[in-house]
Formats: sequence, structure tokens, C-alpha cells
Amino acid sequence: MLSLPRATFCLAKKRQGCPASPILYDFYINDIFKGVCGVRVPGLTSRIPGLLFADDAVLLAESSADLQASLNTITEWSDTWEMAVNASKCGIMTISGELTTDMTLQGQKVNSTDQYTYLGYIMNSKWDVSGTIKNNKNKVRKAVYAAYSFLRRTDVLTAL
Repeated sequence: MLSLPRATFCLAKKRQGCPASPILYDFYINDIFKGVCGVRVPGLTSRIPGLLFADDAVLLAESSADLQASLNTITEWSDTWEMAVNASKCGIMTISGELTTDMTLQGQKVNSTDQYTYLGYIMNSKWDVSGTIKNNKNKVRKAVYAAYSFLRRTDVLTAL
């Protein structure tokens, strides 16, 4: 699995902070997986090339050769649209098997990793969810502690 970080690009007079910017970005990168082989999923007729949510992307491949071919496709797409991907913020996580060679993206080596966080879910090669559960539990605990002093105040109306 490979996660691509936010790619950087510059459009003439693109306004920072504009509510339309994320939507325009989504339109801009919508075809990033075009030509990527992807993986077979039981019960589906088409292959799944990856996952794309806002500026987070995950490539899916069944072999090292397929993964490098997909990375080459992403490189071609990025070069065509003059976008740069920071390979140091990317990672390759194998679920079964080993990588047979170093993987490159836009001429940069992509390192392997044992776990990866995607949209708040901590994934690892053993499919162990305890890391995600622990992480979410800590987030809830911090939120409760942060709200506790406010909720205990008697001068705040809380009647329903």
C-alpha cells in the first residue's frame, strides 16, 4: 500500500482559503488513478486501483511489479499536470510477501513501513486494530477532560 501526501501545485491566481479550493482540487486530481491496475476484490467485477479522499491517496497493488507500474503511472500523471509528490511522506506497507526491489516515485525512493495511518485508522500488516482503538480512546479521553471544567460550571445554562 502506498499513501500519497498532498501534492503541491500552483494555478494562476488560485485563492488560498477560498471555500471552492478543496472542491477544485478534487476535480483536478479526480483522474489520478486512471491507468492504475489495482487489485481484485471478491464479489466485484472491476478492479480497485486505490482509495482517494481529498488529498489522501492509497495505491493498491497485488505485486511489486504492479506497484512499481502504478507508481510510474502516478509519476507520469504528476509530471503531466506539473505536480510534485513528496516521496518522504509516502510509505509502502506490504500485507503479504516482500518487496522484490526498491520502489520509486518521481525518481525518489519510497520507504517501507510496518504501519500507516489513513483517515485516522492505523493500519498494519497484521490487521491488528488495537492501535486504532487505543488512539481513539486517548482522543476521547482528552476531549472529555477538555470539556469537563466547562460542563461542571454552575453559571452555564444547560437545561434542555
